[in-house]
Amino acid sequence: MNNNRYWIWLSLALGYDNPKVKRLYETEEYMDISVFYNGQDFEWRFCGIFTEKEINHLEETPIEKADEIISKCESLGYSIFAIDNDRYPNCLRNIDTPPAVIYVSGYLPRVDNLLTIAIVGTRKATTYGKKVAYSISHNLSKCKVTIISGGATGVEFTTKTPLDQVIYFICIAIIPALTEEFMFRGVILNSFRKFGDGFAILMSSLLFGFMHGNFVQIPFAFIVGLACGFIVVKTNSIIPAMVLHLLNNGISVIIDIVANYVGDNLYSVISSVVIFVLTLLGFISIVLLIKKGLNFKFGNKSIVSLGAKDRIVQFFANPGTIILLSFFIIEAFITLIGF
Repeated sequence: MNNNRYWIWLSLALGYDNPKVKRLYETEEYMDISVFYNGQDFEWRFCGIFTEKEINHLEETPIEKADEIISKCESLGYSIFAIDNDRYPNCLRNIDTPPAVIYVSGYLPRVDNLLTIAIVGTRKATTYGKKVAYSISHNLSKCKVTIISGGATGVEFTTKTPLDQVIYFICIAIIPALTEEFMFRGVILNSFRKFGDGFAILMSSLLFGFMHGNFVQIPFAFIVGLACGFIVVKTNSIIPAMVLHLLNNGISVIIDIVANYVGDNLYSVISSVVIFVLTLLGFISIVLLIKKGLNFKFGNKSIVSLGAKDRIVQFFANPGTIILLSFFIIEAFITLIGF
């Protein structure tokens, strides 16, 4: 008998990681879960498993919602395996909080008979971290090891679909280029320009660097902030800075994605070529701009009668600066010690 609708209903009512799902499954009287459902309120209370709040959730969850999920899965070609199904993996059933049902796209192998390894890790993985995770999982899969992953960002990125990777690009490359430039070059830098353009660029870049909350990224982010700030001051527009920011993040994301599809040697070659080409283009661009009369002096001087030392003191004594820097530094230390 297919009891998927009842287990889905139970999952909707109790959540996906409720240990009482397993208790119910192990209760002899409910080897057929439909008996539990059809018993309604009396049975739910009589079994002595659930709290009053959980019983209320059972009462408030219509079985039709489960039918909708089943219909949707059928239209998408997904299979559904409830905890009482023979195809449900025993290794999953034996954990403390097994899900009432699992949804499968494609073929579900007999996981219990396979050597399996789970890939989990930081959501803020470095390029090197992703590269190593991919290399390990790729080589293990060649040895008939089944790789299990939650499919999240970071180390688990190797399981992402093409659509996920497009969303990843939008989130990491496009959105930060718009929002961060508006905040740090549009708002913060301009608010500091009364102290002089050089001071505004330096301090906004400092905040931008610490905003990344990672001591590995802070120095590079600070340099990028200096470049973007200089561009904004010279062009009086944040659009060129947004483009530069987009290119910086976008190229990094694309290289990360490529790393999931090529071997280590080819990845190293691609990375080296990209870095060389970008460095060369940057050098050529600076030379051409200098030939066209670009200078590194700022026309906007401080309109506030404070010396450089006093301006720095004013900056670091500002309550907003103290709060932001404290938050960013704490986040960086948390990332460093791995919390």
